[in-house]
Amino acid sequence: MPQSRGNLKFFGVSKQERKSNSDTEKVLRELMCTKLKLPPKDVEEIHFDRVHRISTHTQDGRNSGPGSIIVKLSAYQDKNFILKSFIKNLPKGTNIGRSDDFPKEVDEIQRKLHPVLKAAKHEKKEAYFKVEKLLINGSLYQGPETDQLPLYRCLMNG
Repeated sequence: MPQSRGNLKFFGVSKQERKSNSDTEKVLRELMCTKLKLPPKDVEEIHFDRVHRISTHTQDGRNSGPGSIIVKLSAYQDKNFILKSFIKNLPKGTNIGRSDDFPKEVDEIQRKLHPVLKAAKHEKKEAYFKVEKLLINGSLYQGPETDQLPLYRCLMNG
């Protein structure tokens, strides 16, 4: 299943009292300058096609905190620049994260198998997601958690 090449999600970015998408873009650019320590000139040169927050209302109507920010970048090089900066410059202990913007089926797989990933890393195993696949020590993970994941079962059988 292909990923969206130019899209990124940012998690844990505090929600300001701003209402428009352009304000969300300003918050994101400020984060890049302050937390990622990127030069403002470099941040200004990044062109976003679209920046917006995802609603976080639960089924009972409560707000569950600041929503993720979805970013569509014009240039794939900008995406790589941001990803490298996150890896290199984001201080430990922040609640800010980023990921590729995948379809909901892939997000579900990653969400359900994330505890398995963490446990494998805790055991000093090489573990990572390759889009919708959880690889542990070079092999596709095939544990009981995958029973309720139709897309993942197709990968295991194919």
